[in-house]
Amino acid sequence: MKKVFVLVHGAWVGEWCYDPIIPLLEQKGHAALAVSLTGFGKKRDLYRTDLTILDHVQDVVEFVESRDLQNISLVSHSYGGSVMTGAWDQLRDRVDEVFYLDAGTPGDGESHFDSMLKYDGKGQIEKLFGEALKSGAKTRAFPIEQLRKRDPEKADFMADKVKPFPLSCTMTKLEFKNGPLPTHIPKTFVLAKKNVSYHHPQAKDIQADPTWRYFELDTYHDCMWEDPEGVVGILAGKA
Repeated sequence: MKKVFVLVHGAWVGEWCYDPIIPLLEQKGHAALAVSLTGFGKKRDLYRTDLTILDHVQDVVEFVESRDLQNISLVSHSYGGSVMTGAWDQLRDRVDEVFYLDAGTPGDGESHFDSMLKYDGKGQIEKLFGEALKSGAKTRAFPIEQLRKRDPEKADFMADKVKPFPLSCTMTKLEFKNGPLPTHIPKTFVLAKKNVSYHHPQAKDIQADPTWRYFELDTYHDCMWEDPEGVVGILAGKA
């Protein structure tokens, strides 16, 4: 059965991060549409340091509603998981399933920062975002040099495409407008095993929750780049 995938990217990057999987999904007969979040990718000319997650939630809602998309499969990566959660709250009647690719899973009243911090046993998130906040910074630059040590080719490709991430996006809390999220909608979480991050303790909680489907891929954080076939196999099935 044909699916309509709506793909929500994460912090710093743009809709182009889904380029490796879109043709694979289309080859299987599905539609795959990547949203550009304000300030990034195709909307980088709208960049502001005071953007919040609510701007990005609205991007997804307007993208879906303006195209009158129905029975959609929402897919998110990283910070995009928090954006997608806020959009799912407003698009309930249009959503058939949701996928979190190494992504944030905030609850009602939580910010993306909150959803990360509760699993931050090693202080990674506090160092990445908390120190910047304490210094009074409005943005956090993409850790390009850290990536360059592991994958210089990918770092070169991304260097002129990424934008600093407004910390107000991280700190603004989501408030569900329509009550608790539906429990009958299939939810899938995919852990990128090589990415040593808060997602590992987060994944343990998810594995213990029978309302989730759970998968692992042997990749670093950007699983749709490093194992596009594996991601597509989870999203669309192996057939």
